[in-house]
Amino acid sequence: MNWFQKWSALNPLARHALAALTGIMLVDWGFIPSQKYPLLAAAIVFWIAAHRFPRFIPVEIGFLFAFAYFQSARLDATRDHPLRAELLDRKRSAVLVTGHMIPVPDVDNNPGSARPFTITAKRVEFTEIGRVIEREARIRAWVPREVEVPCSGDYRIHGTLSAPSPPMNPGQFDGAYMLMRLGIIAEIRVTSIELVERDRLPVRATLVNAAAASREWISRQVGTGIEDDEDALTLIRAMALGTTDDSDPELERPFRNTGTLHIFAVSGLHVALLGMIGRWTFRHLRVPRRLSILLLIFIVFAYAFITGWRPSAARAAIMIALVLAAELIDRQTQLQNSIGLAALVLFVFDSQNLFLPGFQLSFAVLWAIAIMAGPLQNLMHPWVRIDPFIPWNVATNAQKRWSNAKHWFAESISVSAAAWIGSLPFMLWHFHLITPVGIIANCILVPLSSGILIVVCVTLILGAGQLAFAQVIVNHIGWLLAKLMFISAAFFQSIPGAYFSWNPRLPELPGKTEFTVLHLPFGESAQHLRLGEKHWLFDCGNKKSFNRIVEPFLAFHGYDHLDGVVLSHSDIDHIGGAERAFRHYRAPLGFHSVLEPWKNETGASAMKTLLAQNQKRKLFAPRALTAGDIITLGDQAAATVLYPQSDDLHDKGNDRSLILRLDIRGHRILWINDAGFEAEKALLERYLPRDLRSQVLIRNQNNADFSALAEFLAAVRPRILITSNVTNSPEEKTPPSIGAYTRRHRATLFDLSRDGAVTLHIDDTALRATAFYSHRAATVKRPK
Repeated sequence: MNWFQKWSALNPLARHALAALTGIMLVDWGFIPSQKYPLLAAAIVFWIAAHRFPRFIPVEIGFLFAFAYFQSARLDATRDHPLRAELLDRKRSAVLVTGHMIPVPDVDNNPGSARPFTITAKRVEFTEIGRVIEREARIRAWVPREVEVPCSGDYRIHGTLSAPSPPMNPGQFDGAYMLMRLGIIAEIRVTSIELVERDRLPVRATLVNAAAASREWISRQVGTGIEDDEDALTLIRAMALGTTDDSDPELERPFRNTGTLHIFAVSGLHVALLGMIGRWTFRHLRVPRRLSILLLIFIVFAYAFITGWRPSAARAAIMIALVLAAELIDRQTQLQNSIGLAALVLFVFDSQNLFLPGFQLSFAVLWAIAIMAGPLQNLMHPWVRIDPFIPWNVATNAQKRWSNAKHWFAESISVSAAAWIGSLPFMLWHFHLITPVGIIANCILVPLSSGILIVVCVTLILGAGQLAFAQVIVNHIGWLLAKLMFISAAFFQSIPGAYFSWNPRLPELPGKTEFTVLHLPFGESAQHLRLGEKHWLFDCGNKKSFNRIVEPFLAFHGYDHLDGVVLSHSDIDHIGGAERAFRHYRAPLGFHSVLEPWKNETGASAMKTLLAQNQKRKLFAPRALTAGDIITLGDQAAATVLYPQSDDLHDKGNDRSLILRLDIRGHRILWINDAGFEAEKALLERYLPRDLRSQVLIRNQNNADFSALAEFLAAVRPRILITSNVTNSPEEKTPPSIGAYTRRHRATLFDLSRDGAVTLHIDDTALRATAFYSHRAATVKRPK
């Protein structure tokens, strides 16, 4: 018997899961046409059986085609849905949706102006064109917080329907792909809702509301006595409930960079730890074994439901329940077999689970632990055992304790190393991050997180008994453990080589010169310049966009440092993310307008706040720029400041913005940001056309003034124009003069809202612009 036959005999369910996985992937990749399933499956099974191949092969073929059928049906329900086809022809449409909606509590404490719901739509009417689609579809709804959804039931919903937004920048999270995998066809921005009929038996809504009430009560109990320390309380609540505070995502960074981010939120680890805590408690309370198993199954499912039935927690609850159920019927469990059964159950519920990053990471880590943890531990056995010439029963207590400590360390390292190896391919593919320090960091942080969960369990028991004094003492123990976790994560993050970014899909050329104009929402601005190994940021967007767009872009390309940051003006939508850029990418230089911060401003403007933080932390060396100054960016690259002068005294922040002319390898790029009428007129008065002339014009639409004057465009004479365009804001739409200029001079216009991020590839002979989303391109030769 070879190793495969032996493995198959011990893990038949794992073998079935691999067959099901193969069938799902073959359909998703288009290798199996759905119409031929029955005949093709029957023919293959008959042929194999007739030739007397191993008995299990026909069974696996059956699993392969059964789950291929499931996947085909689910893909047909999303990819080929008529509503999706209708939305491909138009970006947004006013609609009236009739469907079923259940109030969903805001698990993540989303601070935005709208709450997410999922509607099972039965009828969608496009009110402008009169088209009606009567086919069930799942739609993600964004309901304004002032609009109440009183109960579960059927509703008539008015709003604007659109296809899920695709990523518009390199490295950006693909929300449209994720929603498609979840079976969601479209998104609707709700304007009004009308209740048609209440649910007669609102079981699910009742359970959801009960879970919300439980979360609120747990949140109060774990915070008793430690309300003043928001960071520690955020970590404890995130671990206990999965709630996240979007106001300070910086707390997550040390955990992400050390490969321990799974500790910072409810995950399969937390559900497993809760099960271990419950088992230890029941054992010491002498609860009968079968009753304790039933109670544990109930506890892990209740916990997963209370925390919002997140996919990671749900997967862990199902897996733990299956393992415990095997014990309940006195069956010996094999970890790989249990993993296979859990995967099969999840595939039956939704075969699209396979393509979710969380699913891939969870099962890859578990499978790697099952396969590699034992052999790795055996390799360390000679180091952890007592001297073989000393029998255990005559060893001293000190020798036994030392051996036990080494056994614990070897087991922790083996499990952590196996988990790290299993997660590495998916961490690289999805997050472009390698965290070698995670092997050691998890050995420290996982026990600390176990301690916090024990504290949470104890404080909940004390809270239920109204023992507030004891609860405060216990919560301070949790507070201390949380502080130790922050300190440990920060320490491991600071170790040289602890983590680094790498993108396996895009090999980078060492001497490449690129200028990327990112698409940020609502007229925000951020650009990245790469000059070989030098990296510069021109504006950073606000904090949210820096976290969701700019940083993923840098990680996608493997950029882990900045040589400097240029800040246009004191607008939080342009420089709100600057503090993070300086702190985490170690940019030594920060350039800003000589007029910033504006002396007549009251309160703490974005620039004042940044410079005040810099005085305390010494993050960068600030330098104020005025017209005539030159920034040396790198070899054959410099930026000349054209505006403002120190006597350009304007109350409008946009009129105080830096305007730069970038001279890169013989090409000119004019960077004007939010410049309006005053700034453009000043440039025309102070410079000759030959000083302004540039091949590329990069601009943002000024929302409070006229801009893109015809005479200004005529002086610059750009061949490529890159502009922001906020289509739902009349003040921030691209002005007509831009379109008139491009038509008259046959220039190429890149609208960031339609084309996505635009990258300028620059060499000594030409400048080529390519759009990330639309794939449009334009080339300009170097002027002689």
